[in-house]
Amino acid sequence: MKSSSSAAVVNASSFSPKRFEDLLHRDVLRFSTQKNRVHFIDTFKNLNQQDRFDLCNKALDACGDLHISHMRLEGLLYPLASSFILESDGASALYFLNQLVKLRPENSMMKEIVTTLLDMNYEHDRSLSKNWKTNHVSLVLVAELGVLWNQDKQNLNMSKMSHNFRNMDSMDDVSEHISSNLISRSNINSSAVRLALVHYLICSPPVTVEKWSLNRTISRFGQSLLDELFQYCFEKNNKSKAAFSFLTAHFLALLTNDTQVFEICFSALKRCLLKHPEQFPKFIQKFTDQMEFHEQSQSFIYKECLENLLKIALQFNNKNILKALEKSMKLIKENPVQKYDNVIPLRNNDNNQKTWHFQCLWNFL
Repeated sequence: MKSSSSAAVVNASSFSPKRFEDLLHRDVLRFSTQKNRVHFIDTFKNLNQQDRFDLCNKALDACGDLHISHMRLEGLLYPLASSFILESDGASALYFLNQLVKLRPENSMMKEIVTTLLDMNYEHDRSLSKNWKTNHVSLVLVAELGVLWNQDKQNLNMSKMSHNFRNMDSMDDVSEHISSNLISRSNINSSAVRLALVHYLICSPPVTVEKWSLNRTISRFGQSLLDELFQYCFEKNNKSKAAFSFLTAHFLALLTNDTQVFEICFSALKRCLLKHPEQFPKFIQKFTDQMEFHEQSQSFIYKECLENLLKIALQFNNKNILKALEKSMKLIKENPVQKYDNVIPLRNNDNNQKTWHFQCLWNFL
């Protein structure tokens, strides 16, 4: 795309994090036009990873300004969020979110950032990308931001800093803002968005509202979502590993949530057994081996699930499946319960982390 000579248009050939900072100080970079946004995204493609991180830092500096206007905030976040989708691993997106949480912006500013990101989901500027799924990236970003925000809040509560930190109540307010907005958008037909929502709810503090929301969410679309994930596990494509990782991390949390969710999870495994009888023995052993049992109840309920599958396999007298299920139940006995302070060990706090769960979600965009 040719560069414009207009002063208001960013010249992609000369664009850099330093140039970005200069434009911020001069209040020129608003990206209110399609041409400016396209220039930004085209430039992002050609930056190396460190320059992309530097670009995120410059944008974060501007986001920390309490006096930033909604138009300028949207002008910063819109092209940035649209550019993140260009990366296969979501490294820049995750870096941006981690640094944003570390900044701990004021309550009103953080809620404004969340609202701006969520509003982007309803933009349909197809010129930014030929992939319409870009419209869902903002919801995945907000869900992951919520996970990171809750983890930071939990870390503060567990540390000696919590009683000195004046914004604990406002952090709760931000969490509630994220939760209510994500749950209200749970009817969006996107695997990435639904997976992000499930991941967020599972990783949220174990309060009644989140548990009820998780039950309701799984009851609404859990069957189709689990069927899709398990199906990917029996295929060879770029989503297979992501689906398997997501399931091994979260299946136990879902299985032990309540009776109705247990039935949905069990039915999904049952359909796998019936649909892929030749591949199922190898799958169920690997699936069981990769699980980490954090509570005794998880191993007990998962064993119950396998026993129910065993009854179904007996009807068909499939010796390979029977043998695999028996070995899987033996694996549960040999796999000790692993104790963690959190239900799920979420992540490292390294600036360059590319956590597995976020990469899983990113693969579905």
